Amino acid sequence: MTPEPEVEIPSPRASRPPLPARLQDNMLKKLNLYLIKPSNYDEDGYVIRHWRGVLPSNTLACLAGLTEDVLRQNGLGESLEVNVQLLDEAVDFVPVKRICNSAAPA
Repeated sequence: MTPEPEVEIPSPRASRPPLPARLQDNMLKKLNLYLIKPSNYDEDGYVIRHWRGVLPSNTLACLAGLTEDVLRQNGLGESLEVNVQLLDEAVDFVPVKRICNSAAPA
């Protein structure tokens, strides 16, 4: 059996034409990305909180790692500034009003 030749997959970014200047001016320049791990609740409907901040799983860490990888590869564009916030609702207070206000245009 002869080995199959390796196929090089082109990057989707390489084939994209540059955006016109009028569109570049209207592009989003800053993104506040909030990764929030939702809480677990007890039988009475109260949030189960951990005093020492013990994470029962590594879901939030995995999402943070994937996000970091996308940003390192400029997967969202080179001119976009991304501010990533990690919150675990079981450990941290989630500032809903602050998050909503951060989405408002400056």
